[in-house]
Amino acid sequence: MNRRQFIRTSFPLGLVLPACAFGDKEPAQGERSVAIAGIVTRWIRDGDYKAANYERVSRLIRKAADQRARIVCTTECFLDGYHVEVSDQKYEDVRTYLENVETGEYVGRLKALARTTGLYIAAGIAVADLSRPDENGNPRPFNACQIYSPQGELLGSYYKTHNFDKRSPWFEAVPDSDKKACFRSFSTRYGRVGSMVCNDRYFPETTRWLRENGSQVILCPTGGAFKYDMLIQRSRETGVGTVWVHPCGFAATAPDGKILLEKHFEGREKHISASEVGGSADHAEVFQISMPIAP
Repeated sequence: MNRRQFIRTSFPLGLVLPACAFGDKEPAQGERSVAIAGIVTRWIRDGDYKAANYERVSRLIRKAADQRARIVCTTECFLDGYHVEVSDQKYEDVRTYLENVETGEYVGRLKALARTTGLYIAAGIAVADLSRPDENGNPRPFNACQIYSPQGELLGSYYKTHNFDKRSPWFEAVPDSDKKACFRSFSTRYGRVGSMVCNDRYFPETTRWLRENGSQVILCPTGGAFKYDMLIQRSRETGVGTVWVHPCGFAATAPDGKILLEKHFEGREKHISASEVGGSADHAEVFQISMPIAP
């Protein structure tokens, strides 16, 4: 096993990093890297699961802020525990899993958390979008990655475009000429950040369009297969580094495809019962890297 797999950047022994390790709150002139943290937790799916998952993840986000991270990324659908791929479902079948994309309770909490920690937060979350109704007038469900700013603003949302074993369903009729525009990048203090979600990583056009739309770093909340080797090729193709966050591990590739850090909690399920939280089979970790920013 590669030695990198044993590196844990949650600094459990209380290691204090020098300020120069990750820069000041505002990037210095010409700064070309940014500290990005992945929040690795197994999903809770029983009891008051949204509250439990949020408490678990928000605590680690605060820890990442203490460790001088600047951007954090959760797993895919961290809040509802990925009970189901919501983007394949009708609203009435999955409504209890969804947050209103703009005004949901936990959307509000994430805005406040970003503001109080001073972080950019990329949150994998299942949402209902009232601006994009289905044929019955209900808000369409989406598997989203939402980007929040240190000012507590929702910068925007990316909606997953490739489900497992389904190529480019797009979840509604999108003309070919408009598809590239789905892959937005968002302006941050540290460069433009783009996102893909889980199965999107298999498709070259996803990262190519993110790059063409200005992304200098790509974040990938994930909840499917524990497989990230394709990110090496995606980074080599685009010259953009990627951070990949899974309930059972973490990986990050530099713009040239080099693996910066990888960790796999082997032999564990992606979800955990509420009664197992904090036990010997649990994990709740912050993994942090200094990511080079693509030109």
